[in-house]
Amino acid sequence: MWKKIGLGLFCLLILFAGVAILLLNRQISEAEAELNELLQHQGMQVDLIETTFLPKPALHLHDLRFVPAKERSVFFKNIQAQFDGLTLLTGRLKIANLEFNEGVIADSDWRIQKISLKPTALYTDSIGDLVSFLATKTMEEEASDKWSFDLISAEVRNAAGDSFKLTADGSIAADGLHGNLKLSVQLVEAAYNQNKTFELEMLKFRFGKQHSLAKYEMIADSVSINNTGLGSVRAEFYVPSAQDDSSRLVLYPSACRDCTASLAWQQQIGKINQVQFRTMRFPLQYLLKILKLPVFGEGESEVEAKLLFERLIPQQGKFTLNVADGKLRGLNILQLVGQYLPINYDESTLPDTNFEQFSAVYDWNKTRLLIEKTALRSKELYITGSGRVNTDDMQCDIRLNIGMSNPKYRELSLPMHFFDNCYSPQYKIEVNKNFREQLKGYIKQRIKE
Repeated sequence: MWKKIGLGLFCLLILFAGVAILLLNRQISEAEAELNELLQHQGMQVDLIETTFLPKPALHLHDLRFVPAKERSVFFKNIQAQFDGLTLLTGRLKIANLEFNEGVIADSDWRIQKISLKPTALYTDSIGDLVSFLATKTMEEEASDKWSFDLISAEVRNAAGDSFKLTADGSIAADGLHGNLKLSVQLVEAAYNQNKTFELEMLKFRFGKQHSLAKYEMIADSVSINNTGLGSVRAEFYVPSAQDDSSRLVLYPSACRDCTASLAWQQQIGKINQVQFRTMRFPLQYLLKILKLPVFGEGESEVEAKLLFERLIPQQGKFTLNVADGKLRGLNILQLVGQYLPINYDESTLPDTNFEQFSAVYDWNKTRLLIEKTALRSKELYITGSGRVNTDDMQCDIRLNIGMSNPKYRELSLPMHFFDNCYSPQYKIEVNKNFREQLKGYIKQRIKE
């Protein structure tokens, strides 16, 4: 009797398994048919589509080619959609994961290693909605998990080994993209100052197109670049147009009042890219942290820079820096020169040097940063100078002439030499023959008075 019951249960299990396989095969076949419609609608070509059931049910597309209108062609060696077989119990087959492997973009050094998407609640019967969305560019269901993703990850790499890695979560809505994002850039060769890694993090952002055909807008509750928090940020992104062939990005961070930072770039001859960078009232300490450079001062900065990049590495350029109402950190020049010049100063300002205006003109050529001229004006001092920095090891060699703002002492100018590591430079006050002659002349002039 028990043998008959066991045999009956076994037969029922076989029957249920067979029905499940048939249902699964039917839903995958329907998904395959809708997918074919999507591919034809978008002008995509696939060499082979196949279905597998172990270890998980999946649909595979081999050698997919895609040529968007007026754009470069895209090729993927393999695209895989994995399904959650248990969702058959609900009558709908859920897509558990999407993977795009070994992607190639025509006329580009960059290769897509892998893109992985984990949808929140995307089912095979939604593929038709995707076809409609691509055709009409409108979304019928705004409040839906259908276009939400619990995880998005991607990695692209160039021939030299430089890579971009992205992790994100979010959703596609009628007003654009929503979510959280982390992006890291890893270079094989250091860009400068041994810096090979650069990072960006955005939390609770929205990115969407504005009324202008060439303008996009991004708003984020929190933005951090290289671990430097900028608070909430609004950004405008402009794509090339008939009037302007460059791409532009403008940032408006809440971490500073009425400050902006902007980038404009365009490809030049070969693989050289020209980048223009500009800031207005941007805190100098934030800017230096973002660039992963020694934070030598504070104040509201204005920067004008033109640089040439090759493979993400700055090759050469020129830029100017102007800073208002700031200070030099960890250096009180008044204290250093007080024994040589007739200066009264407030010791409570130690260990910094406050200034009203600081300016510099730089010329960058690969590993050499030339400080063509620099000037600092404070209530007590007027400083001019020049120098050079090796950006590989951040070794400085800067010579300054330190004078006084008071017209009575304009004849005096004390030479000072800064050298060694830029993070903690050594200095030497050069009381040379020229300074001694200036001092003698100053004393004689005071005696005559």
